[in-house]
Amino acid sequence: MTASSSALSAPRRALAAAALAALLGLGPAGAAAQAGDGQDPEARGLADLVRDIQRIKDENRELRGEIETLERQLQQLQRRQREHYKDLDSRLQELRAQGAAPEGGAASGGEQAAGQQAGEIPIPELSAAEGGGDASPEQASEQALYERAFGQLNAGDYAQARAGLERLLERYPEGEYADNARYWIAETYYAESRLDEAAEHFQRVLEASPDSGKAPDAQLKLGYIAFKRGELETARQRLERVREQYPESTAAGLAEERLTQLRQTRENE
Repeated sequence: MTASSSALSAPRRALAAAALAALLGLGPAGAAAQAGDGQDPEARGLADLVRDIQRIKDENRELRGEIETLERQLQQLQRRQREHYKDLDSRLQELRAQGAAPEGGAASGGEQAAGQQAGEIPIPELSAAEGGGDASPEQASEQALYERAFGQLNAGDYAQARAGLERLLERYPEGEYADNARYWIAETYYAESRLDEAAEHFQRVLEASPDSGKAPDAQLKLGYIAFKRGELETARQRLERVREQYPESTAAGLAEERLTQLRQTRENE
């Protein structure tokens, strides 16, 4: 064997050793041992490459663990949102069935206490991150109107809540709470079983703010209304639209549940 061929074989041996170490999952120490004396620059480069590959594998493994944790947290959050939405819907229906909503005037102290005992309806719009913190005087005025109307809605005083929300829209048609005000006006009609007015106002939510956070809920309630009316095909189309257009929303999960009820209803016909 000549000197030149011997010199050429060293890098090849180092390359083979590094490749073998990578395939066998050896750590950096194993790669260096396989590379021989480690003095050859090419061998050292290959050993560094093996170390980089191992480091990347370790980082990917950690990232996968973090992603799985975030996915679990997201699923828990969606489940809690779904439970909040169901609770709100059921409480509005209970108040309607019990006749707890007065035709006018402020809610009685007993009704307010009952509303507090049932638990406050969450108002995420009032968080500091979304404008409920250091508000300007104009925002504070709009926020005050919204809070007052929402408190009346929570107490079952739908007529007063609706009047307050309409007043808010008159003053701040493009305000921070305009989308929510339109939606809750529709909800007051829905809670009173005034389905024609409710459907009209839920449709307004979709037309005025198709990309707002309340759009999935408005589309869902239009499906509910069609279901209540016995318009099963229209209900199916509405509910499937929620599932297709807003697949990651809480409303999508509720739409799927109502679609299951719809299928059962059709099977029993």
